[in-house]
Amino acid sequence: MFVSDAIRKAMKKAKLSQTRLGEIWDTTPQVINNKMRLQRWTAEELAQVAGYTGGKLMFVFPDGEQIEIEPQADPESQA
Repeated sequence: MFVSDAIRKAMKKAKLSQTRLGEIWDTTPQVINNKMRLQRWTAEELAQVAGYTGGKLMFVFPDGEQIEIEPQADPESQA
C-alpha cells in the first residue's frame, strides 16, 4: 500500500478530512492534496497524522519488538 493510501484510510477511519488537516497545519487543502498525489511526506508529518487519527507510526519487527516514532513537540505549545 502506498503511503498516501494508508493515510487516506487512517483519515477516513478517524473522520479527519484533508481540509481539517490543512487547518491543523495552517495550510491549504491544495497543499494536502499535492502531498497525497505526489507521495511527499516527511517522517514528522507521518507521525503527526498517525497521532491525529488515533494511531501510531512504528517499526514492527518479526520478533515482536516495536519502536514508535513520535512527532516532535511543537515548541510554541510549550511556551
